[in-house]
Amino acid sequence: MNTLGNLCLDGSSVKNMENEEEYLKRIVIDPRILVGKPIIKGTRIPVEFLVRLVGLGMSFEEILADYPDLTKEDILAAFLYAAAVLRNDDIFPLVEGER
Repeated sequence: MNTLGNLCLDGSSVKNMENEEEYLKRIVIDPRILVGKPIIKGTRIPVEFLVRLVGLGMSFEEILADYPDLTKEDILAAFLYAAAVLRNDDIFPLVEGER
């Protein structure tokens, strides 16, 4: 079962999961590492890289096999961070013909 924070991908609740703040402590921004891109703490692995891997179809298990320093919680933290960033963005779709 893939989970994202306290929610399963099917929308049901997962009991006994760490809260969102605990997951987000795994994400750090340091201007000396990858020019300040958000990364998984203790690594040089950027959040956007993990989100992209999952988007391209890699399972958590495959990612963890390729990057043994990561944990499932690190991957979940990357998605929670991405969700937090998007939650605070205003998106204005461009309608064809309007300029």
